[in-house]
Amino acid sequence: MTTTAFRPPKTRSREDRRVSKLVRAACSLTGTPYPITFEGGFAPPRLEGESYHWRTRGGRYVYHPSAYARRGWSNLVYHHSTHRIVVGAGWVIEALLADEAAREARRKAACALRAGTAVVRFDAEGCFRIEPSAN
Repeated sequence: MTTTAFRPPKTRSREDRRVSKLVRAACSLTGTPYPITFEGGFAPPRLEGESYHWRTRGGRYVYHPSAYARRGWSNLVYHHSTHRIVVGAGWVIEALLADEAAREARRKAACALRAGTAVVRFDAEGCFRIEPSAN
């Protein structure tokens, strides 16, 4: 199984932003800078890797690094975050198709409302449905 890292460049296309938004929303990580890694298959998005942390040179985890700081001496080693979002390429294609279908349905409903050929009906819970008008 091959994996490819997807770190969006500063100027991204509309399609890149759309894929990134769908993947991050599916795993509730909107607004996070984690890179997206694609793998084969239909696996849903998941977060992998470790957060940043400090360890001693011997490998023991340090919970409060500022408490161990001494002037001129340090046994602490910083380890950067290895978090990444891993998602199957097939899942991304299915999510894009579902998103496109939902967008098309919303567009058609909005056009029908503007044209007066549909009405909005509310039920007891406050949810609404768009139905063809009885004209």
